[in-house]
Amino acid sequence: MKQSPFEAEPLRRLNALKKQLDHSESKLRTLRGKHLNQSQKRSATPAPRPVIPEELLPLLAQDLLPPSRKALLALEENLRQQALLYFQKSKVDPKLWTDLASS
Repeated sequence: MKQSPFEAEPLRRLNALKKQLDHSESKLRTLRGKHLNQSQKRSATPAPRPVIPEELLPLLAQDLLPPSRKALLALEENLRQQALLYFQKSKVDPKLWTDLASS
């Protein structure tokens, strides 16, 4: 049985479209792989460190120094006063906070 020319043409077009589809799917898989590789490379590289302006460096260095003796004494006194106020308001044993106040 011989095919008529009208039947052969749709089969030829169908085969051509299948080849185009296979080629497009292959290209899509390739692009997807490239994209995954790029995103993995981006996540593996560390973020750039921020640049600190020169005028801020002395201030940062000063913040890293331990507090002075005078500042520590002022902080201790402030905390002691706050503790006394808390004990008085919360009605903790009066002997406890009077002992703390007298020290």
